[in-house]
Amino acid sequence: MANITTITKQTHLHTKLQRGTQMSNYSQPTITQKAEQLLANCESVQLASINNDGYPRICEMERVKSVGLSEIYFTTLKRSAKVAHFIANNKAGVSCSIDYDSVSLVGIIEVIENMSIKKQIWQGEHERRFENDDFGNPKYCILKFTAFEATLFIDGEKHYIKPI
Repeated sequence: MANITTITKQTHLHTKLQRGTQMSNYSQPTITQKAEQLLANCESVQLASINNDGYPRICEMERVKSVGLSEIYFTTLKRSAKVAHFIANNKAGVSCSIDYDSVSLVGIIEVIENMSIKKQIWQGEHERRFENDDFGNPKYCILKFTAFEATLFIDGEKHYIKPI
């Protein structure tokens, strides 16, 4: 008669093998996928512009939408300092972190006033934030950040990706 420990180990091994077969269709998330998830979980990020004196100016911004690591959208007043900076110099940086994991991106900003794009990006919560004005209000614009390189610090490892 087999002892209980042996039977338990065999049953556990059999179950693991069955699960392994079923789970082989699923892979562990890549570093890029983990970084994308981190960005998606950050409601706000740090957005850097270059001021008129050539120095970085960093401000906290609400991330409205992101597409992987390559595109991030923001809403803001057109008369803001950051919009003036981006019109003069479209170079930008974005960073975010949760605990010890972080994403730092370098790219360019495009100031978007196109109504169809604004309508796609705009969310009802932003209407409250911006004095209950409609997305069509010409005082507001969309900032579209397009990344071309990333530095990722995920799970204790640093990764550099260029181009994205």
